[in-house]
Amino acid sequence: MKRQEKRSGKKLVYVPESLIEKMAETARREGRSLTSLVEEALQQALMTRKLGYNPNEALEQLRVLKAQRTLGATFIPIDVLTHLMGHINDEEKMRELKMKWRMSGAWHGNYLKEEFKDPVKAFKTLLEATRWDLTEVKLKRNYPNIKLSIISTVLTEEETELLMEYVESAIQSMGYETINRNHMKGMIILEFRSPQAPSQP
Repeated sequence: MKRQEKRSGKKLVYVPESLIEKMAETARREGRSLTSLVEEALQQALMTRKLGYNPNEALEQLRVLKAQRTLGATFIPIDVLTHLMGHINDEEKMRELKMKWRMSGAWHGNYLKEEFKDPVKAFKTLLEATRWDLTEVKLKRNYPNIKLSIISTVLTEEETELLMEYVESAIQSMGYETINRNHMKGMIILEFRSPQAPSQP
């Protein structure tokens, strides 16, 4: 038996029957063999790890990117955004722009709250996956509070402030209360209180 396995280059691997049934159904739906589907899944899992992700992280990023597409997000190079921002000198227009960012944040936050079990983590993934201008995005949980820290080496002070409005509104729309907000050029620190936390006396 062992010599035969060596010649054929195949191994016997035990997996849950329920998983095999799901894969068999997928294979039938796609008009292919179960073996080819399993081989493809294993190859893609290995490639995902080779790129520095585990499959769960990759799936989360794909779900977040799909959410971005559903929400109508678009790509704008940072130099184009900076150029546009440089032409906004009117305070009233800046207030309107801040409101637009807050509305967008609220829309995104509500959507993530409905679609993801952990919408805060999904939002962090969204920032990491779609905002290449951000050097670092950190999420710290210390129940009942969460702290979100964002660092960028390229954002102007105005762009940093707009991003803060967007982020704060997104987290607030998930039910969190802002307890601390601070920013400077290229740095945002926001702290929130969990909606499940007991009320303060």
